[in-house]
Amino acid sequence: MKRIFLLCIGILVFFSISSNIIQTKNDVSQNVNSNLTSEDSLQIDDFQIGGIKLDYKIGEVEKIFGKPDKIYIVKEDEWKCYEYPGLTFIYDIRTQKLLVIKVKRSDLKTFRGISVGDTKEEVIYRYGKSEYEEYGYLNYQKHVIVDYWDYFYAINFSLKEGKVDEIMIYFAPD
Repeated sequence: MKRIFLLCIGILVFFSISSNIIQTKNDVSQNVNSNLTSEDSLQIDDFQIGGIKLDYKIGEVEKIFGKPDKIYIVKEDEWKCYEYPGLTFIYDIRTQKLLVIKVKRSDLKTFRGISVGDTKEEVIYRYGKSEYEEYGYLNYQKHVIVDYWDYFYAINFSLKEGKVDEIMIYFAPD
């Protein structure tokens, strides 16, 4: 009887520890820092969602989300689009690097903890005021120079009835 009791305690401890490890892994894969607010300046990490960053290759995304439901090519722009339910990735055909992430799912969070369904006020609290607010979206950009090339990282929150309807992260034209 004592052995059965100890075995049960051991199993409970194991499942408790393993569920904490799994939860920690999910938090890390989302790569969220909910402590950041509009008081903190934008950084490169702000331009990701669900742990997916611009410049990722398709193989890195497929490891997380599996094979896409639909793939199509926009030849005139030299883009390849990979579609998942509520999620679109657009790649440069030549470099195979991620250029655009479009999200309509609420289970993925930005680095500052914003997801589809959050309020406009929550976005402003995390990212600050946006000059585009009157047009139904909030847009934030960061200028970065890498290897003598200018990049503008951008994150756009489309709003519908005061809530985030879509999040798009992309390289903005200069």
